[in-house]
Amino acid sequence: MGGGAALGRGGAGAAAGTLDLFERAGGKDREQIVAVPFHEQSLSAGLADERRPGALWGLGNTYRTSGEYEQSEKLLRWQ
Repeated sequence: MGGGAALGRGGAGAAAGTLDLFERAGGKDREQIVAVPFHEQSLSAGLADERRPGALWGLGNTYRTSGEYEQSEKLLRWQ
């Protein structure tokens, strides 16, 4: 599964589609394997600071429910 993407912060001029990626990830949480790239892309594209905690939690939870326990713990403890 995923986990290799850089999850950097973007500035105010970050890509316009980050919110869309974040929202699409939330809608895909039931389809765990599909949700991971959306979460990772929204974070690496510079998702707005107020949305980052939800995206990190969503990605960590997605890892957890899909059996990627080490990735999940790493992300959820990092927050």
